[in-house]
Amino acid sequence: MATTKKHAFLDTGTLTLAAAPVPGTVTPGPTLDMSLVATGTLSAKTELLAETNTITLEVLWQTSNDAGANWARVTDDKNQSTTVLATGTGGADVLTTTRINAPDAVYGCDLCRVALINRVVNGAAADTYKFGYDFVAAKSA
Repeated sequence: MATTKKHAFLDTGTLTLAAAPVPGTVTPGPTLDMSLVATGTLSAKTELLAETNTITLEVLWQTSNDAGANWARVTDDKNQSTTVLATGTGGADVLTTTRINAPDAVYGCDLCRVALINRVVNGAAADTYKFGYDFVAAKSA
């Protein structure tokens, strides 16, 4: 069976931080079954809009091998920390769109997802995010 390119798989649509998560809260994105993904092909497209003054938004990868009961943060081979992708100024902030390659470690796990972390201040309804995954489908056995 030939590989098939999947676009915007598990696209969340635009979501908000209306629940006012406290700084450091991890807000999970959609879960992806890694048996569907060809090794080395997964990336996430993130769209972040930080409107709350001084809020910062970061994205990280997580994996699970127990049907999603427990999630572990995954980094690249240099164990780098997450990077601030959007910062709110309390004014007319700009939507930040970023494509983030999955670390190699996700391919040895059953499930993976991206997640959002807000820092500095509580999130608000004006702070929005959208996640989507792009990958080449794994070949059927």
